[in-house]
Amino acid sequence: MPGSKKLFFSFLIFSLGSLSAQTHVDYARLTSAGKVEAVSGTAPVKILAVMVEFQKDTDNNTVGDGSFGSIYAKNYGDKIIDPLPHDSSYFASHLEFVKNYYSKVSKGKVTVSYDILPQIVTVSKTMRNYSPPVNSTDFSSMADFVKEVWTSVSVQNPNFNFGNYNLFAIFHAGVGRDISLPGSLGNEKDLPSVYLGLPSLQKYFGASFDGVQVGSSGFKITNTMILPQAENREITSFGQTVLFQVSINGLITANVASFMGLPDLFDTNTGLSAIGKFGLMDGQAIFANRGLFPPEPSAWEKIYLGWETPTVLEVKPQSAPYVIHPSLDAAHTIYRVPINSTEYYLVEYRQRDYNSDGLILTVKNNGVTSTKSFLLSNYAYLEAIPDSLINGVITDVDEFDYSLPGSGILIWHIDEKVINEKLADNKINADKTRRGVDLEEADGVQDIGVPYTTVLGDQLVGEGTELDLWYSTNPAKLYKNIFSKNTRANTNANDGANSLITFKDFSTFSDPHVMSFELQYGDDAIKPLFKIAMPKEAQHHTLNSFTSSTGEQFFLLGLNSDFYTVDKDGLIKDSLLMFSSVKPLINGTTLVGLYNPILAGDTSKINWIDLSSGSLQLFSQNYQNRFSTSPVLDLSSKVFAGDSLGNIAQISQSSFTLNNLTGSPITQISGQNSNAVLSGDKYFYDNSGNYASITIPGKLLYAAGTTDNSNNKVSAILSETGFYILDKDNRIINQFSTQGKPTTFSVADLKNEASNYILYANNTNVEAYNLAGSCAENFPFKDPMGIGFVTSPLAAYFDALKRTVVIAVTLDGRIFAIDGLTGKTVTGFPISTGQTISVTPLLYKQNGVLSVAVMNKSSFSAFNISSAGGTIYWGEENGNMVNNAFVSGPLGISYKTDFFPKAKVYNWPNPVNEGSTHIRYYVSEDSKINIKIFDLAGDYVAELTNTALGGMGNETPWNVSNIQSGIYFAHVEATGTSGKTESAIIKIAVVK
Repeated sequence: MPGSKKLFFSFLIFSLGSLSAQTHVDYARLTSAGKVEAVSGTAPVKILAVMVEFQKDTDNNTVGDGSFGSIYAKNYGDKIIDPLPHDSSYFASHLEFVKNYYSKVSKGKVTVSYDILPQIVTVSKTMRNYSPPVNSTDFSSMADFVKEVWTSVSVQNPNFNFGNYNLFAIFHAGVGRDISLPGSLGNEKDLPSVYLGLPSLQKYFGASFDGVQVGSSGFKITNTMILPQAENREITSFGQTVLFQVSINGLITANVASFMGLPDLFDTNTGLSAIGKFGLMDGQAIFANRGLFPPEPSAWEKIYLGWETPTVLEVKPQSAPYVIHPSLDAAHTIYRVPINSTEYYLVEYRQRDYNSDGLILTVKNNGVTSTKSFLLSNYAYLEAIPDSLINGVITDVDEFDYSLPGSGILIWHIDEKVINEKLADNKINADKTRRGVDLEEADGVQDIGVPYTTVLGDQLVGEGTELDLWYSTNPAKLYKNIFSKNTRANTNANDGANSLITFKDFSTFSDPHVMSFELQYGDDAIKPLFKIAMPKEAQHHTLNSFTSSTGEQFFLLGLNSDFYTVDKDGLIKDSLLMFSSVKPLINGTTLVGLYNPILAGDTSKINWIDLSSGSLQLFSQNYQNRFSTSPVLDLSSKVFAGDSLGNIAQISQSSFTLNNLTGSPITQISGQNSNAVLSGDKYFYDNSGNYASITIPGKLLYAAGTTDNSNNKVSAILSETGFYILDKDNRIINQFSTQGKPTTFSVADLKNEASNYILYANNTNVEAYNLAGSCAENFPFKDPMGIGFVTSPLAAYFDALKRTVVIAVTLDGRIFAIDGLTGKTVTGFPISTGQTISVTPLLYKQNGVLSVAVMNKSSFSAFNISSAGGTIYWGEENGNMVNNAFVSGPLGISYKTDFFPKAKVYNWPNPVNEGSTHIRYYVSEDSKINIKIFDLAGDYVAELTNTALGGMGNETPWNVSNIQSGIYFAHVEATGTSGKTESAIIKIAVVK
C-alpha cells in the first residue's frame, strides 16, 4: 500500500475517535427514563428506504449542493468504491449487502428484506438547517428532518402499506459527518449518521409522541436510520485533489444492529475505540477495510442477540484441554468460563480464511454483478488491494472475518454488573478501566483506543492487531502463551480478586478449522471445588456443614423456609420443607442417632432430621411460642433455644422444659458449660441451675465465650455502647468502645499469644482487639477498594503457614485471607464470587484441607484455601455447628509465665506524627501500670497510669498533639496483684 494512502488511513482511524461519539452513539435507544429498547435480535428486519435531497445551496460547510449528483468536483467514473449514479438501484445494492451479512453471521436466524421508494423526496430546507451543532447531543433538528420526510412520503404515497415494514431508512444527498480528514472540504454542517428510535423521538416531541402517522391506514413510523449517499470525499493536499474512498456498507450494517438492540461497544464518552476490529459495534470495525464490510460480530454480540449459546466450562480439579472451532465450522463453539457470579470469559476462535481460498467479493457495478478473488499470499490485508480493483458496490463476501487483522483465539472479559448498570445509558465500554465487554489483548498492552503521538508528531489511536489474538507463535514481546494471574494481561476479576483461572498452551492457527488450549483452575493452595446455581427467588438465610457416617461432606443451605442438602460435588440431594430462617444445630452422635442435624423452627415446632440413614426421618414437636434463637448445644449434650416471650426451652426428643426469664424476646444463647442469654439490656447466666442477671448499658447485640490463660471462662458482650468483658463470676472486668457500629463479632487466637482476640467488620475495616481493648498489631485491615466488609470474620490456624488467618468477605463478594501476624493479604487472595455474600461463610475441612464455602444470591460455591489442614477457631455463624459461640483460649504460650516480658513493651505507631501513640505491654497477672515520659535532656514530660488485665497485651495511649518533635524515653513500670514489680524503657520518636 502506498505510504500516502496508509497515512490517510491512519488519520481516518484517529478521526473516528474524535467524531464517533456523535455519529455512532445510539442515542435513539435511550428513552426519557434512560432505558434501552428490547432486544429483537432474531426478529425479521423489514426495511423501507426513501431517497431525500435538500434545497440547493453553495455552503462551503457541506459536501455537495444538496442533490445526489453533486458531491464530486470532477468525474471519477465507475472504477471507484460506491460509484455514481446514486439511485435506487445503488442503495438496493447496499441493502443487499446487509441482507447477506446478517443471513450469514446469524446462520439464518435473521432475515432482512427491503424496498426503496422510487421517487426522491425534496425537503424544505438546506442541509445545514437539519444539522445539529458539532459535538452536540441535541438531535432535535434531525428529529424534525425525520418527521418532515415521512410526512412528505405519506402525502406522495397515501395508499402505500407502511405496515409491512418495521425499520425505516432515509438515504440523503451528501456525505455523513462521520469522518474528518485533513484537506477534506468542509463537513461541519453535514448530517451525522444516526439511528433514531421512538424513545429518542419522544425526547424531542414529548412522551405522548407515538410515531409519525403515514398512509391512509393510520400506521405510525417509530424509528429511522439517517444515512448518507456515500462516505467518499475529496481531499486537497499540497495543491492536489484526490478521492478518499470509504463505503457505507459498514455504517448501514451497524445501524441495523442498533435497531436489533446491540449497544455501542466503543467509548461513547470520547468516541475512541474499545474493541477495535474484533466485533461490529466499534468505529474501527464499522469502517474496517474502507468501510466495505465489517467483521462478524463478537462472541458477546452474537450471544446478546440470541444467535449463539455458549458452552460453559465448569470447574475441574485438573487442567483440561479443549478444542475450539471458528464460526464457519459445523462444530463452532463459544466457551464461557465463569470468573464469579457477574463476570466471565468468552473464548472464540476467529479465522480470516477458513476456506483457504483468500477473499471472494461479490460486486455490483452499472447493473452488472461479478465476483473477484484475492489471495492472502498476494494481499495480506484488504487495504493493500488497489481501489480500482474493488470498484462498485460490494453486495456479498465469502468470509466477513477477512476484515480481522489476524487469526487466532480471542478472549473476552465480560462484566455483567457493568453492562446492567450502564446499558440504559449506552456506556458499557465508556470506562476504559472497567469495560463491560473487554478484549484481553494477547500482546500484553491494552492499547486499543488509546491515543498516542508518533516520533514524527502524528496523532494516532491504538488499533487492534494480529498480536491481540492468542496463538502459540504470537511474536509480541510480552506474549508467553499463557494467560494467568501473573501474566500481562492477567486473569484477575475486575475487582482485583484472583479468579483462579489459567489459560495456557494455545495452539497455532495453522489448521483453519480448529485450535486448542488448556484451562486450569486454582494453584497449589487455592482451588475452586464447585459452584452451583441457586433458585433466583430464594432468600438465603443459613449455611451449615456436617460429615456423614461414611465420611462424606454435606452442606445444609437455608433458603426461604426450606433446607437443601448439598454434597461435596455441589449437587442438591434433598429438599427438607417447613423450616425456619434461624441457623440449625448439628450434632453428630448423641441425640437422635448418628450424624443428625437438629433444626429449630421459628414457627411453633422443633424439627429433628435423621441423616444417618439413606432416607430422611422427620420428627417434630409442637411448641407453644415462636422460637427467636438458634438452638444451642452445651457440653453436657443439652439443647436450649429462646422464644419470643422470653422463655428458655431445654429441648429433648420428647419434651420441653421451660424457664421464663423475661417478657422480652430472647435474642441469643451462647456458652460452653452454662448458658449466657441476651434479652434487651439484660445478660442472664446460669447460676447453679437458676438464672441470674446483670444490666449492661444499651441494647445487647451479641455474646461469645472464651477462656483465659488459666482456663477460666471469660465472656465478651457487645452492646450498643461497646464491648463488656466479664470474668468467670460474671463480673465486668473491662469495657471499651467500638470503632463503628458492629452488630456481631467473632473470637480467635489471632496472634498465637496468651489470649484470644475479638474480630468484627467495621465498614471498610476488619477490626481486631484483645480483651483488654487493645488494637491488634498491624490491624485494622482495610479493604483496598473501599467497598466494605459484611458478616463476622472467620478464623483458623493454617498449618501450611504456621499462623492464624482471618477470612473476611466484602459487600461485592471478595473473599480475603488476612495474615493474623502481619495484617497483610495472604498470597493468592482475594478471590471473588462477584456478588454480595448473603450469609456468614463456612470454614470446614475437605479431605483434611482447610476450605471455605460461600453463598450469594445466585450461587453456592466452595474453595480449598490452603494446601493443608489446620485448627478452625471460628468457622461459621455462631462459631461452630452447635451454635455455642465459644472458643477456648490459647494455652502453653512460652512467655505466659513471665510477669512483664521486656520484648513485649513497645509503642505504635513509631514514629508518631500526630494524634496519639499507643504504648503496648504484656503482664501475666492483673497489674497497675505507671508510665513516666522524659525528653533527651532527662526533663519530665508526662505521666500516664492504667490498669492492665493479666494474660494479654494491654496499651496506654499518649496524646502528642502538644508535644514537640524529638526523641523521648518512656519508663514503663508494672506492679502486679501478687506484689511483683518490673519495668522497661522504650524510645518514642515524635516527628511533625
